[in-house]
Amino acid sequence: MVIYYGLTDKFNNKLQQLDPEFEDGKEGSRPFIYLSMIVDDINILLPLRTNAKHKHVFHVKEGRVGFIDYSKAIVIDYTSLDSMVYPFPKNIHQKSHIYIQNNLEKIRKEFQKYVKIYKDAWKTQHHNPGSKHIVDYSTLKNYHAELNIHT
Repeated sequence: MVIYYGLTDKFNNKLQQLDPEFEDGKEGSRPFIYLSMIVDDINILLPLRTNAKHKHVFHVKEGRVGFIDYSKAIVIDYTSLDSMVYPFPKNIHQKSHIYIQNNLEKIRKEFQKYVKIYKDAWKTQHHNPGSKHIVDYSTLKNYHAELNIHT
């Protein structure tokens, strides 16, 4: 089952203070819609975006949603879910929704691969500019405890 969420203003503001990589939608004028999924027993929100300028995305080939961006993932504690997110009405483009629904397992596996890429980049960032770039532009740097990354 596919579930979409939006972030409450309070939670969105908290994230943006934590890390500038947590961003509003287009110039802050609209919120991102997030795909909710559980990956390796961790509750994840992945933003749906119309544009992404890197390769760590799932390309939604149907409808108006362009990408699901792995690099801007949010790890969320479902015990306080109600104060952080709200259910997003199913008004995303129907073709996009069906395409996402039909590819959930692929999205999950690709996100797992991205987490591994991030973990490897974290280890080598001090002597590898490409790794540093991955770490700098990923929101996963805020979730090392949840991802069992020891700093």
